[in-house]
Amino acid sequence: MSQDIINNRFLEESVFAIADGYCVINLTKNIVRGSMYQVINGKKYNLNEQLGLPENSSLQSLVDAWALTIPEEGLKDFLHEFDRERLLNRFENGERHISFRYWTRTATFEPMLAEDHMALYREEETGDVIAVNYVLDRTEHYRLEEKERALEKSNREYAKLLEEEKRHTAMIEELTKKLQSQLELFTVSIPGGVKISNDDPEYSFKYVSEQFANMLGYATPKELLDASGYHRTAGKRQRNPDTVLFKKRRASISFYLWKSCAFKTDIS
Repeated sequence: MSQDIINNRFLEESVFAIADGYCVINLTKNIVRGSMYQVINGKKYNLNEQLGLPENSSLQSLVDAWALTIPEEGLKDFLHEFDRERLLNRFENGERHISFRYWTRTATFEPMLAEDHMALYREEETGDVIAVNYVLDRTEHYRLEEKERALEKSNREYAKLLEEEKRHTAMIEELTKKLQSQLELFTVSIPGGVKISNDDPEYSFKYVSEQFANMLGYATPKELLDASGYHRTAGKRQRNPDTVLFKKRRASISFYLWKSCAFKTDIS
C-alpha cells in the first residue's frame, strides 16, 4: 500500500472523527462512495436511508434530494457550490480545500447552519479526483454571534441615549443658571422681596428671595422654607407641625405689607 493511500485514509478517518456529517465523493466518476452520514449527540444517522437513496448513489442525485431541505433564498448558491464540473475545474486550477455555508436541516429535522468543507486530492491508483466532504454544525455558534451583535447594538443605543440625556441635562442646567442669575438680578434691583408659589392648595413656596425671607423675619430663604411647613422628602411634601403657627404669622405680616405698600413693595 503506497504512502499516499495511507495518508488519504488517515485524512478521511481524522475528519470523520470530528465532523457532524461526512461522505467521500468521487468527482471524476460522479459517485458518492457508500453512504452519507450525520452525527447528532453521538448518534450516527444514515442520510441515504433517510432520503430513500441506495449506497453509491450519484452526486447529482444526492444533491437534488438534499436540495429539498435548503431554504429557497439559499438554494441557488447551494446548487452552484455543488456543481460537479465547477468543483473539478477548481481542483485543476489548484484549489485543494473548498468551504462554504448554507442553511439546511439535521437528520432530526432541526434547523442547521452547515459549514461544508471539501478536501480535494487525486487518487494515485485511478487518477480520479476525490473530495473528502465533511460538515460542521455552526448553528449554536451563529446564535451566539447573533446575541453578541444584538447586545452590541443595544449597548450602542444605550450609550447614545446616555449622551443625549447628558446634553439635555447640560442644557437644562445652563438654562437654570441663566434664569437664576436673571431672577437674582431682578430681586436685588427692586424694593421688597419675591416669592414663587407651587400650584397646590396651600400655594407652598417654590422659590423665595433672601429679601423676602428677611422681610418675614428669617435670616435665610432656607429658614423660611423650613418654617413654611412643606419640605420634600423622597419626592413627597411632609407637613411641618408648626405649619398653622407659620400661616398665622405669614397672614399677619402679608396684611402689614399690604397696608404699608406706600413705603414697601411686596411683589409676591
